[in-house]
Amino acid sequence: CPVVWEGRSREASPYPDPLGPLPSVPSVQTYMRKGVKWAGSSDFFVTPFPARYGIWSAMARETLLGVHGKHPFGVDEAIDAKTVLRAYTIWAAHQLFLDDKVGSIEIGKYADLAVWDTDIYKAPPDAI
Repeated sequence: CPVVWEGRSREASPYPDPLGPLPSVPSVQTYMRKGVKWAGSSDFFVTPFPARYGIWSAMARETLLGVHGKHPFGVDEAIDAKTVLRAYTIWAAHQLFLDDKVGSIEIGKYADLAVWDTDIYKAPPDAI
């Protein structure tokens, strides 16, 4: 399966883009339809570090500050919680060639767990 790194910069950054919204941006739903896996990440120092912001933006398809309107990137390209969590875990580990050591909860792998106060599978994006 093809793999691509999905940057958070202009597509999903919670900060306003000084150049305005792009007419065409990489779209994770389109990647899904084409069988491409991508890695969720943070451009920390440029965007917030916590993964929840990238997870939220991939599900909501809007910027944190809402500068370019409610849905500048199109809700038709939004992805579900299960897919975005894969992008931040096992698919990201695959990008780093570490999927045999991290990225999923399995015997023999390192554990790095986050406990949330919200059920991300049931909550609307704004609750994340």
